[in-house]
Amino acid sequence: MEYQLFEAISEKRYRLARILVEGGVDVNCQNEEGETPLLMVCDGKPGGNTKRMQMDLIRILLNRRANYRKRDRYGRTSLTCAHINKDHHVIQLLENTCSLARILVEGGVDVNCQNEEGETPLLMVCDGKPGGNTKRMQMDLIRILLNRRANYRKRDRYGRTSLTCAHINKDHHVIQLLENTCS
Repeated sequence: MEYQLFEAISEKRYRLARILVEGGVDVNCQNEEGETPLLMVCDGKPGGNTKRMQMDLIRILLNRRANYRKRDRYGRTSLTCAHINKDHHVIQLLENTCSLARILVEGGVDVNCQNEEGETPLLMVCDGKPGGNTKRMQMDLIRILLNRRANYRKRDRYGRTSLTCAHINKDHHVIQLLENTCS
């Protein structure tokens, strides 16, 4: 069914894609290019009624915990695609999702919890490569996580730490923030 989902999205048949997602297709599946359904939807530039259906599908995917930070084999994320397409509606929707992460952390969510890959929220935020306003939000979220005693030494199942991810991404701002805060 994943194949049908990718096909529906590539043909901008968002109503069918929605039915497939609501029917239980894995929202984090990837095609041979490493694209997720969310990334593909964010990479499209529909107009008219199709735009509304695109935005609805993005919301549904996000509500079903689609990973908006997952990268395709070219290193693009959903947000990267939205920026490339200068799609301000999608950018705003994805950035609001980032803001939700901040609200959850400030609301008392365990900042050292780990997903099935062993990633902590801090590691996931440090592994991102946002630009523009999203970069500022990333830095703010890292500060919030560190202030809430996020364990920057915690490793995922691949042995990566938050600092390792920042070094891999050559993100000097995050490296400096982590080194200054954690030393």
